[in-house]
Amino acid sequence: MTPAYNEEKNIGEVLEDIEKAVENLHKQNPNLDLDYEIIVVNDGSTDNTANIANKQSKYAGVITHIQ
Repeated sequence: MTPAYNEEKNIGEVLEDIEKAVENLHKQNPNLDLDYEIIVVNDGSTDNTANIANKQSKYAGVITHIQ
């Protein structure tokens, strides 16, 4: 779970980094069951944070955006 407030410059990269870290963990431990979800809690951002989080959530099914 990650909070986000006016993070349009960072949120896309943060979500990609989390997904890459999980993928690398799975590559290192292929027998590990990695059922996971990334939850973005948008705390009333006034920038493009919500749109970016929504776009990422449609691309990667493990991301949930809560506004």
